[in-house]
Amino acid sequence: MPTIAALPSHVATARFLIALSHDYVLMRYDQGMLYMSEVDIGLTFPDYFTALMRSKIGSASARHDILLAGRKVRGEEAMRMGVVDLAVHGSEESVVEAVVRLGDLLVKRKWNTEVYAEIIAGLDLSLVSKLDGIA
Repeated sequence: MPTIAALPSHVATARFLIALSHDYVLMRYDQGMLYMSEVDIGLTFPDYFTALMRSKIGSASARHDILLAGRKVRGEEAMRMGVVDLAVHGSEESVVEAVVRLGDLLVKRKWNTEVYAEIIAGLDLSLVSKLDGIA
């Protein structure tokens, strides 16, 4: 079954990684912010982290801005960059309500969870191989 991340406010570093691990990411249009602080604080990324970012952030320029420039990105821009699926107008509650609506729509599809999981795994075998070494 697909997973959905609700980002009603700021999301940085590990929380950003966890959010991108979901199939769908929704955040506030104007209040929330995505930020990878590693370049600013002098940390490198583990292999699995880089593989996930490469898999989920398709644009090389977006990866550059987020990972190498440490740029803070609001919801509207994150959606344009393809980092989040939807930037929701309104309050934190509006984000949660949008997630619930999307979840209801996805449940009605009645997808086979094993088939869904296999398709997801096949989309990026390099990411799966990096994650296999962690568990």
